[in-house]
Amino acid sequence: VSRGFRSFNVHVKKFFGGSSLAPYVEAGYARWFSKGRDEGLDDSTPAFLSERFLTRRERETGKFAKDLIYPGIGLQYLNTSGEWTGVGFFAEILFLVDIEDVETSPTGGLGTVLYF
Repeated sequence: VSRGFRSFNVHVKKFFGGSSLAPYVEAGYARWFSKGRDEGLDDSTPAFLSERFLTRRERETGKFAKDLIYPGIGLQYLNTSGEWTGVGFFAEILFLVDIEDVETSPTGGLGTVLYF
């Protein structure tokens, strides 16, 4: 979900270790794009990503298309018993790389997953 533009990503994860607590590595591809907006793109979360990957003109017009690849590492906890079986939580660190401009930036994430 993005504010002010559209995006999608695909990634693969390789888990190592135990059944409940598992470290992992991942690799992915993301595309950020927008056909333009009258008010431009003046707000993104986190803000440093748009400042790092978009030019001033792209932020002013809101018109851009960025292809990013990223490696990452993370740690996931998965509840394997009881009423909340299949609910997991993760924390990860990613290293975004803009394919065209070779700009880079580290970022991270927290999230939850449900396996059923």
